[in-house]
Amino acid sequence: MKYEIDIHFFKEKLTSLMIKKGMIDSKGKPDKIQLYNLLYPSDKITAEFCKLDRQGVTDKTRNISNWLSGKNYPKDIKRILEICNALECDLDYFFTDMEAPTHDLAFIKKEIGLSVDSV
Repeated sequence: MKYEIDIHFFKEKLTSLMIKKGMIDSKGKPDKIQLYNLLYPSDKITAEFCKLDRQGVTDKTRNISNWLSGKNYPKDIKRILEICNALECDLDYFFTDMEAPTHDLAFIKKEIGLSVDSV
């Protein structure tokens, strides 16, 4: 397995995982507010806050917007681990060619060709 530091690779993986988890907005795109609320549960963005302070929403979700647009990716390992925990995926998923977000039994079976009982 080869690790990659590629902004677009991270963007594609994050986008794909969010869509698979149903974290999409009304246009079918990854919903940055849902991800923000997962990462910062004590500072959730509510529908009312969205109506009252659009600039505040933009300010709070700016980093996530940049990740989803491929402008950058989180450089702090703590933030990356928080994303992995929030989205229930392995760290490898974002930085390798790993197709599945986790190393669960189905993934291992596919990768090494053994039955679930053997694994």
